Amino acid sequence: MKNKTQLIMSITLLSILLTAHLYANAMSDSASSSGDSSGDSSGDTYSSSDVVVSKEKAMAEKKAMEEKKAADKKLTDKKKAMAKKKLAEKKAMAEKKAMAEKKTMAKKLAEKKAMAEKKTMEKEGKVMAEKKPASLGGVDLSMASPTQGSSDAKVTIIEFGDYQCPKCYSWFTKEKPIIESQYISTGMANLVFVDIPFLGADSDSAAVASYCADAQGKYWEYHSKLYKNQGGIQSGWASATNLKKFASDIGLDTAKFDSCLDSNKYSDRVKHNRNVASSNGIQGTPSFLLVGPNGNVEKISGPQPASVFSSVIERLQK
Repeated sequence: MKNKTQLIMSITLLSILLTAHLYANAMSDSASSSGDSSGDSSGDTYSSSDVVVSKEKAMAEKKAMEEKKAADKKLTDKKKAMAKKKLAEKKAMAEKKAMAEKKTMAKKLAEKKAMAEKKTMEKEGKVMAEKKPASLGGVDLSMASPTQGSSDAKVTIIEFGDYQCPKCYSWFTKEKPIIESQYISTGMANLVFVDIPFLGADSDSAAVASYCADAQGKYWEYHSKLYKNQGGIQSGWASATNLKKFASDIGLDTAKFDSCLDSNKYSDRVKHNRNVASSNGIQGTPSFLLVGPNGNVEKISGPQPASVFSSVIERLQK
C-alpha cells in the first residue's frame, strides 16, 4: 500500500514538473516571437510609402530618359534639315553658275556667229544697214526690205519684184552679182526690195515668208534662197511646205518661222508694198528706181544688163 502511494506521488510530481517545463518553453517562444516582430518593424520591412516613392522615382527616370531621347532626335533632325538645306543651296548655286556660264557661252557663240555671218555678207556685198530711210525719192520704204549695203551709199537702188517672176530671176542670177561686186560691196550704192506680188497666191506667200525670215535677221539670205529655188509660176515650188524647208535650210528657228508663216503675219506689209509700187507707176517686174544723193530719181524697166545700171549710178553720183 505504501509503495503504491509513493508511486502515485512520484507520477504526480513528474507531471507537475513537465507541465512547468512546457509552460516555460511556451513563454520563451512567445517572447522570442515578439522580439523578432519588433525587430522586423524597425529594420528589415518596407512601408507602403517607401514603395510609392520608389515607383515615382522609376517613372521620373523613365520620363527623363524619354525626354532626352526626344531632344536628341530633335537635334539630329535639325542637323539633318540644316545639312539638307545647305546641300540644296549649294546645288542651287551650282545650277545658277552653270546657267550663267551657259548664257555667257551662248552669247559668245552668237556673237561669233554673227561676226562670221557679217564677214560673209560683206564679202558677198550683202551688208544690211541698221536703219533704212522711211522715204526716199518720194517712195515710201517704211515697210520695204532691210537695206542691202551701206546706209552711207550715195545711190539707192529700189527694186520692185515678184519671187515667181522669171525675168526677176534672170536679173538676180546674171546682173545683180555684177552690181553687188562693183557698187554695193564698195559702198557706192545700196539696194532696197519692194514687193509687188501679182503672179498668184504663192507670190504673196513667198513675200510674207521673206519677212518672217527678216524677223530673225536673215531677210537677204532667204531672199536669195527663194530666187535660187524658183520654179514655174504657181507650180508649187513656193508652197508652205517648201517655204518652211527653205527656212530650215538657212538655219532659222523653224518653230517661230512656221508660226509666222501659218498666221500670215506680214500680209499687210506685203499689201502695203504692192500699193507703194502701184502709186509709183510700177506696172511690171523687175522695175527699178535709182535715187541719187540730191534726191534725183531715174527709172530702169526690165532685167537690164549691169552696164545700164553702171551708167545711171555714175551719172547720179555727179
